[in-house]
Amino acid sequence: MGRSAAGVRGIHLEETEHVVGVSTVTEDRNQILAITKKGYGKRTEVDEYRLQKRGGKGVKTINVTSKNGELAKLISVVGDEDLLAVTDKGIIIRTPIDQISITKRATQGVKIINLVEDHAVSTIALVAKEEDDNLEILQDNEIITSDDMNLETPKTDSLEDNQEEEKDEVKEILENTY
Repeated sequence: MGRSAAGVRGIHLEETEHVVGVSTVTEDRNQILAITKKGYGKRTEVDEYRLQKRGGKGVKTINVTSKNGELAKLISVVGDEDLLAVTDKGIIIRTPIDQISITKRATQGVKIINLVEDHAVSTIALVAKEEDDNLEILQDNEIITSDDMNLETPKTDSLEDNQEEEKDEVKEILENTY
């Protein structure tokens, strides 16, 4: 290829479309995690996606509605990691991937993160699963742990209940900080 070579077209996009993410799929890493700006997400098996040729239009990965918002990010996962989701206002939430539903390709997903009004998911990252339930918050350049705050972490089966309680605790800490 010389200087004038432009490569090949990977996907055909309309003017209003843009690429949100690209991820490598392996035999182990065979699920796609998609998350929307409003905190909805889902895992989908790679086999749900049909193979495309170069310059294809792609396939729908999530049903975008006003309720769940636009697709923010996607990444391939194994299922035994933890998800770190970061909002545009700097709030980070950690949740186990295995608690996120595996669904078909063109569904809306389920609520993963309860966002404060005017917050949106801006990026995500995968981290190794951690069994420690200790919450750490940076306040005035000092790390405060949940042990220091005397918070009780209830053990429930509902991811939404835990997230709602964490959201209330974070709101209370933020109100006391500012």
